[in-house]
Amino acid sequence: MVPRDRADPAEQAVHHAILRAFAAHGRAPTAADLTAVAAEFDRSAEHVLARLHDSDVIRLDPSGNIASAYPTSATPHRVRIDNGATMDSSSPTMVGPSVNVSPYTPWGIWVRV
Repeated sequence: MVPRDRADPAEQAVHHAILRAFAAHGRAPTAADLTAVAAEFDRSAEHVLARLHDSDVIRLDPSGNIASAYPTSATPHRVRIDNGATMDSSSPTMVGPSVNVSPYTPWGIWVRV
């Protein structure tokens, strides 16, 4: 993990775009999906994703795809967002104040949070 004194604006913007994609679609965006956001800061999506990975904000799989982004997770903790999308989340209450989620147990029972 790379310690930081303050957040980099490009990294913040890309991280927020990742979280919005998880909330809207229930899955991680691709690097291509994030190209326009990173370009606003004269960066490549791949560069910003690597920095976020090095800072332990996201995790990239061996192919460079987003495997998880705090608070979403690749672990089997499924949540359903009010819009009907589902996603894995390490902390469903951290998705955001304007997004209501319902996690379910490993037995498939939905629990409203």
